Amino acid sequence: MNAPHRLSLGLRCIWSLAGLKMFTELEELIVDNNLLENDLQLPRLPYLHTLMLNKNQLTDIEALLEHLADVTPSLEYLSLLGNEACPNQLVSPDKDEDDYQRYRYFVLYKLPKLKFLDTRKVTRKEVMESQARGAFMKVVKPKSEAILFHLHFLLCRQQPSFFAVQVFQHPIISPRLFILQLNFSSYCMFCTVPFVFSDTKPQSQANVST
Repeated sequence: MNAPHRLSLGLRCIWSLAGLKMFTELEELIVDNNLLENDLQLPRLPYLHTLMLNKNQLTDIEALLEHLADVTPSLEYLSLLGNEACPNQLVSPDKDEDDYQRYRYFVLYKLPKLKFLDTRKVTRKEVMESQARGAFMKVVKPKSEAILFHLHFLLCRQQPSFFAVQVFQHPIISPRLFILQLNFSSYCMFCTVPFVFSDTKPQSQANVST
């Protein structure tokens, strides 16, 4: 009996796909609503053109895409909705359309043969943008604890009533340089630190009201 070309394993509490090594001729694979994490490993599936990984526990988009680029060279249809790695507004209320579009550029940069990503057809404009800027579209979330530690270190050394940190130019944020303005007295309250991004330099300390 020939191996199936389409396999659906949704809602099976699956945490590993190692068993697929016997299905090298798969063309479509659906593994929605499972327990797949960042250690996901697929065997080489040279004919796979459709992969549905919706609603799993994937958070590292770069590692996943590099793995898929290596083992699924024919992939054209990919869906990652419902994973933290996919900043979709329906499952991540703190994300917006810009976050999702940057994600699409980065995915298309890593997997340029895709024709559909999630529920949307890949457009020619997206392909061009992903080639030009996709390498810079990966969003890295700094740990809040590390940010607070560095701010605390700088503030304790300088003890200003008003503090500014320059954030280096980055194509994801803006072509401009930003200034992070921090009010020292509010910083001491820890939970109410006001972070304000501005594209202009802060006024001199003498002109800043306290």
